[in-house]
Amino acid sequence: MSGFKVLSVSASAGTMLVDWGNVTLNHYIPQEILTSPDIDALALANVIEGMRPAPAVTLELPPALQAIVEPFNLDDERAWRLAELAAVTWLRDRHRDQLEIKAPTNLSDQQFTELLVYMQVLRDWPQSPDFPQIEQRPVAPSWIAEQSQ
Repeated sequence: MSGFKVLSVSASAGTMLVDWGNVTLNHYIPQEILTSPDIDALALANVIEGMRPAPAVTLELPPALQAIVEPFNLDDERAWRLAELAAVTWLRDRHRDQLEIKAPTNLSDQQFTELLVYMQVLRDWPQSPDFPQIEQRPVAPSWIAEQSQ
């Protein structure tokens, strides 16, 4: 039917995670979908397909431009990693607190394990042979984007 998969939808955030095969994006649900509760499958597929990002194009850079490009700074990649850890620490802490006070948890046991694994992969990222390649950065579990503080 289409060249994409909708992996998840968050009604509260008004977003959906769409996988087009070569790229996966968390995208706002278009108004055409939200304002048409009886939209048929073909029209829905056409709207989502219309959101497909343009394919990447490799350009040959002029030598003059290449000469002025600053070399990649390892500190930038470490700063990204620290920001990612900081962005999910509250999830870990909330879950641990909920367990401690015997309250219902917002995360399932599997989600909590995925969160801890993601955090550990972030901590290990600078020792990875792929570091600091941005394309090889650790990827957060998709459900994290749906959480709110």
